[in-house]
Amino acid sequence: MSDWTLTPTAITKLDNRFRDPRWHIDWVLVLLTMAITGFGLLNIYAARLQVQRDNDFDVYSYVKRQGLAIGLGLIGAVVVCLIDYRKWREYAVLLYAGTALLLGGLFVFGNVTNGAQAWYSVGGGLQFQPSEFAKVTLVLVIAAYVSSMGERMNLPRF
Repeated sequence: MSDWTLTPTAITKLDNRFRDPRWHIDWVLVLLTMAITGFGLLNIYAARLQVQRDNDFDVYSYVKRQGLAIGLGLIGAVVVCLIDYRKWREYAVLLYAGTALLLGGLFVFGNVTNGAQAWYSVGGGLQFQPSEFAKVTLVLVIAAYVSSMGERMNLPRF
């Protein structure tokens, strides 16, 4: 038997190893994203430093706020990565309906900012815009639909 022959046990081990989500992370992309994020925080600090000092405000307040948003985004990214992408297909319609409810709720509970009633106030001066979720869920529901039509559209199924 040559050194290059794979036994069924070795193939199973390799298959299990490649199913691990850590094998599918592009670490260069992660490091570059962290570098750009750090540079952005530095720019926020530098841009607001003098105004904050002149008014005797916390010079780190904008950096803290953006850091919180980055942390929440990072937690969200990890949660999304931990879920198998095939499972997202099953929840596409539910997520889409939830996003539609969030968008509809803006008519009742949304804050008017600069003439647009497009934000929810979360507290502590934080706001979020459900239209950002709508962008993702719309792509997800269209992808789920196209995937379900795969045989009729002669598309490969993954």
